[in-house]
Amino acid sequence: MRKTGFGVASVLACGLWGCVPATGPANPQPTPQPTVVTPTALPTAAAVAGPDLSPVAEPTDIIALARWRNPIATATNLASCAGVAPILVEVNARMGVNMVLREVLQKSVDTRKMAGLLALDAPVDAISTLDPQARVRTPLVAVAVGLTSLDGAKAAIAPPGQEPAEIAPGLWRLRGDRDVTCAVAASAGATPARLICAQQEKVLVALAPYLARTAPSLELGGDDFHVEGRVDVLRKRYGDSILRTWRAGAGAVLAEYETGDKRFDASLFGAATSVQDDVGLLFGDLHRVTLDAGSKTTGTCLHAKAAVDLSSKTSWLAQTLSDRIERSASPPPIYWLQPKDSQAAFYGRGVDPARFSSIVAKTRELVEAALATENFAAAADRKKIADVIGLPFGKDTTVVVSHGAVNTPFTAASPGKGAAASSKVAEAMFARVVGWTLIGADEGPAAMKKQLKALVDAYKLPGVQASLKKELGPRDAKSLPVVKSGTAPASLGAGAEAVEISIANVEAPGPAEPAPDPSVKGATVKRPPTMTLKLHILVMGDGTRSWMAIGASKDDLVKQLLAVKTGADAKGQLGARAGLDTLRNGRQMMGGFVSAGMLGEKVAAVYQGLTLVEPQHMGPEDVKLAQSLFSLPNQGATPLLFTANGAPEGAMTRLDLTLDVQQGTFQDAKALVISSYGFFSRLGLVP
Repeated sequence: MRKTGFGVASVLACGLWGCVPATGPANPQPTPQPTVVTPTALPTAAAVAGPDLSPVAEPTDIIALARWRNPIATATNLASCAGVAPILVEVNARMGVNMVLREVLQKSVDTRKMAGLLALDAPVDAISTLDPQARVRTPLVAVAVGLTSLDGAKAAIAPPGQEPAEIAPGLWRLRGDRDVTCAVAASAGATPARLICAQQEKVLVALAPYLARTAPSLELGGDDFHVEGRVDVLRKRYGDSILRTWRAGAGAVLAEYETGDKRFDASLFGAATSVQDDVGLLFGDLHRVTLDAGSKTTGTCLHAKAAVDLSSKTSWLAQTLSDRIERSASPPPIYWLQPKDSQAAFYGRGVDPARFSSIVAKTRELVEAALATENFAAAADRKKIADVIGLPFGKDTTVVVSHGAVNTPFTAASPGKGAAASSKVAEAMFARVVGWTLIGADEGPAAMKKQLKALVDAYKLPGVQASLKKELGPRDAKSLPVVKSGTAPASLGAGAEAVEISIANVEAPGPAEPAPDPSVKGATVKRPPTMTLKLHILVMGDGTRSWMAIGASKDDLVKQLLAVKTGADAKGQLGARAGLDTLRNGRQMMGGFVSAGMLGEKVAAVYQGLTLVEPQHMGPEDVKLAQSLFSLPNQGATPLLFTANGAPEGAMTRLDLTLDVQQGTFQDAKALVISSYGFFSRLGLVP
């Protein structure tokens, strides 16, 4: 099916925020009213007798099905959550539907009438089945949406002065584009009719009775939106064939990436074969995959869950994901020690490193072989590089990670203030983009220090440095990072360690220098000024815990480490933060959150910095975006919550990943779209 010019993103933007003109929301247009269609009854024999609406048997070999229970309710809930008037949702939804129908159905019907007949509060169903012909592997797909009037729909699709073509009892065909065939069907359930579309007429005739007479009365469970993939059905029919095709994967990888070096090619083929074999076993373990989503007007406005049901656990991946899932619990104490102003914070239950020993060994072998094909350094050096790869912590060690913003102030720069001022702005921009990152472990600092030392030592090997400079060439080698150990601040306690990474000769931003006058003898091109950027790594032990901080602002890293240290003020830690009750009161194997502000602040920092040093490249819409990102009603700080869990489900094992989006995120999104409408319109994200 051809893509519509309107686009899915545009339909959603219209539905949730309301379609506003390209000049922005300051000049609202009159609100169009939905088309009201007066049904016209056609005096056919079928209309008099009434179509047969008795249920039919489920098609054999359904491999996927989906239901959107009430599209307009979902859109209204999310729009209300963002603060958009509900009336705008339906009006703009019907406008969007009309545009889509006009593209799909083209000029075969009056799409305005059809859009007016669509029951936006009725379920939308879709199914995909395997073709009954064993040799045909293209799935059959059909989609059905509710219509408020059977007679009105028949009148809308009928040629002038004629009745619509009835291609099967209770099924009237209408022309679509060359890739889609649609029909109006008499329907059971909440609406008297449904618009059903499929790839071909024979598929339409085969699946329409089920979608019109049986599916409307089925209770599929789930929330507003439910998608289900039946892997066991696919495996039963085509499992052997799929696996035979998949087993050629390792050979295809080798054919694509082989170098002629026997050791590398053997390592590559061995790794690809291991992945291939385990994916084949995982295909046998999978029973069903589901996706559910629900909406509300306040609080957690969007709740989505993806789940996998395992009927067996023969693959390494299935065994690892379901390993000791009875350990599910609320986040460990170390999680709540992280900084309260974190823009992202996650935790995971510890694993058994022995389970990963084979993977680590194969990865090391492949890295060594790859470096050897490039004649990179000596064999002993290559081994030290490969040995860095590994899991540093002991069995069941809980690990947490968090990230936050650094508010390094910008120094105003202008051509008159010279390159030094521009460099200061660039350094501040770099520090803001990098932010700070903390990694914590429920284990003493020995393992963390050992891993950092191995990485630094491998990088500083003379053979490694010589090979890197050779690969980079004379010019770029001048910017090769220099790594050196430093002295950690005394406030971090005894045993703390520091590493500094300097990147020299980085070209500083600023207005381009004018080209030399060719008429002036001896005129040369003035080289742009350069600067040095620095990254810092600090490691701090804290009793039975260890912490590593990474960022461009050393002072800020010290501040974050002191905030998590034993005895620090709990008011500055994550445990004092509101809005995390889903994590605090739940039971998970792993979980955490990320806020939209993490990305927004970095984008804003780049735009703000470039506005100071290269204003000639920044348009008014770019400046407006940066200003908008800094003035969101909730500052982009509302957490998007993620949790992962596992639990037995009878003879099955269910693994799931959940996302909760709260009201503050929708409010910020609405404010950003409205205030920076021109920017998003230029990108084609809104109409």
